Amino acid sequence: MIRPVTSPVCLCLCALLAGCALPHWTRIPADLAGQPGIPAADPRFDQFSAWIPVSIAPTATVAEAMTHVALGKARLEAGLQLCGNILQPARIAASAGPLRIEHEASGESYWYYRISQQPGLQDCASVSESEQYRFLQDHLPGWIQATPAMNGTRAVGLLDTH
Repeated sequence: MIRPVTSPVCLCLCALLAGCALPHWTRIPADLAGQPGIPAADPRFDQFSAWIPVSIAPTATVAEAMTHVALGKARLEAGLQLCGNILQPARIAASAGPLRIEHEASGESYWYYRISQQPGLQDCASVSESEQYRFLQDHLPGWIQATPAMNGTRAVGLLDTH
């Protein structure tokens, strides 16, 4: 499993690499999220769901890496813009995929990969959590959707470690 990158030097390097390597195409087809075979997400965790065309990421490993790099880049950019810090990633509680999903309407294949993390963003106390999430989503490519944990259902206790 790929671990989130938290070192500022590594995040800066990832951001530079991601700027050259990651496409920022527009949103994925709206009906992809309802495709069969997608495991249910636990609403107690923050969810980062990626849909990457197989034409861009030929293997599951490439799709997973692209997702982690794009998320690291977004945390770096949003955090620096908001409060001069990197929005530190929470611990990964679970993940789903990458799963290859065939989109019948377009005839294209996509990798679906979801990262579920302990809720909350750290290291930016001067800005509201909702604003942090909005900035983070604004800095994610169109193929990744951030969904904060549902209020009142936040997970507590031990999380699975990989």
